[in-house]
Amino acid sequence: MSNKFPAARQTEFSVIAMLIRHKSNIEMAFIYGLDVDCFYYEENRSIFTAIDRLKSRKAYIDQFTIIDELALMGSGIKQEQLKELVDKKVEHSDALIGYISQLIELKNQRAIIEKNKVIEEISLSDKTADEKIELISNEIASVASRKEDSKSYNEIDGFDKFLAHLQSNIDNKGNGIVKFGFESVDKTINLIGGSLNIISAPPGGGKTAFLQQIADHNALRGLRGMFFTLEMNIEQLFTRKVQSVLGIQSYRMYSGFLSPEDHKSIIDLKSSLSENIIYNDTANIEISKLRSLAKVEHNKKKLDFICVDYIQLIRASHLKGKREDEEIKFISTELLGLAKDLNVPIIALAQMNREFHKNEGKRPTMANLHGGSQLEKDALSIVFLHRQGQFDPTCPNPNQVEIIIAKNRFGNSNSTFLKFNGERVRFEELTYDDLKPEDYPVFEGDKKKKKIAFKS
Repeated sequence: MSNKFPAARQTEFSVIAMLIRHKSNIEMAFIYGLDVDCFYYEENRSIFTAIDRLKSRKAYIDQFTIIDELALMGSGIKQEQLKELVDKKVEHSDALIGYISQLIELKNQRAIIEKNKVIEEISLSDKTADEKIELISNEIASVASRKEDSKSYNEIDGFDKFLAHLQSNIDNKGNGIVKFGFESVDKTINLIGGSLNIISAPPGGGKTAFLQQIADHNALRGLRGMFFTLEMNIEQLFTRKVQSVLGIQSYRMYSGFLSPEDHKSIIDLKSSLSENIIYNDTANIEISKLRSLAKVEHNKKKLDFICVDYIQLIRASHLKGKREDEEIKFISTELLGLAKDLNVPIIALAQMNREFHKNEGKRPTMANLHGGSQLEKDALSIVFLHRQGQFDPTCPNPNQVEIIIAKNRFGNSNSTFLKFNGERVRFEELTYDDLKPEDYPVFEGDKKKKKIAFKS
């Protein structure tokens, strides 16, 4: 065996010792994706398998029951070997999750090595370069996830998993939960792990600005995210960000006519930025490549959320020539799968079709999502940004934006309002001083009225 082969004997020993000495670690280890393939050395694989078998039978787990189970398995591991592990000096249990992450990373590296032959066969095949890249990306993506793509639970184990996450939320006071960053919206919609969440608006409706504010808000709270900006490149995105934060108009930045004060304020802005957002501005990105990049980044350091701007710019080349709605259907399903694999919320922008122009007041509904029947099925939440002033600047409140919550799997489908600062291309909270309820009608939804919520 090469010394460079991806395996870590001491880390494996430490994890096994933690599982034996502290029974509470066992449930946590399974929740964070530890499995037998995380162990390279045979003795560790055998001990973990024995623990897994005892757990599945809900049997008591200690060094003596593990030895009995190993005997039933025909393993030659002796009591003395197990006692050595139990007596081993290891770090506090707080280090367990970090050790598990290391073992999962090494497992994935071993899996990639095993894929080399498959990748070589693809490389030497008579397929086109694009087809080879797509197939190789899929092979890499299949081993890049921190957790297995498929996980089954009985009801008790499933509820235990729920309780573990609930306790984590209680301990952290909800600080690890991804939020929109607007109190009136966060009171209605939860951006939970494993979910696909859609935001849509007409062209020029502020979709990208809204998504960027969500990403910035969570990054400043210490959460780590990945932002796929498929419409704008990174320079354009930061031009928009400077305008939003500092109020310096984009035309002045592009023309270069900035005052010394404005130039200094832009340079000083860097010190307030966070390293918690990883940007990728690959144009026409393949869904398989997007999944691979996200999983590789997640393996380096846990992601808490993923932003996509926007769905219709993602490609699935193997569906080339198919109807656009078939491609979007596949991409939507893949994004939902990615969210579940990494247990993070994905917040994705989506275009609207032109049919919304026919709606009363040009107010969008889920039928206006571009190629969106699958998006409607897969999404945990769907939000539309509707600003009447975009179409009728003479309306009484041209800068008010209705946040239409068209779908909310875990809550009410109510509307709330924000204020749009057009000079900064930025959304802000709306108060009673900005808008009185009598200024707006109550709109009729498909089957029920949309209620309006305000920030008091």
